[in-house]
Amino acid sequence: MKRISYRKTVVGWYNFDNEAGETYNVNPETFREITGVSKRAVMGCVELTEDELQTLTAASRFIKLPEGHKWAS
Repeated sequence: MKRISYRKTVVGWYNFDNEAGETYNVNPETFREITGVSKRAVMGCVELTEDELQTLTAASRFIKLPEGHKWAS
């Protein structure tokens, strides 16, 4: 199982961080369908299978590298 932490944005989408510290943004319907969190969930942690995490990551937009990492030129 893989753990992610998540928080709801001001516009109602979800940002989540994987165990590597990468941050992604995803629409609320997709996030709730894959994770099973409540429609009222604002922030928290959830465990996903490797397949669920891959599906969620593929449906999401990558928005931030982990702290201390930089883009290669």
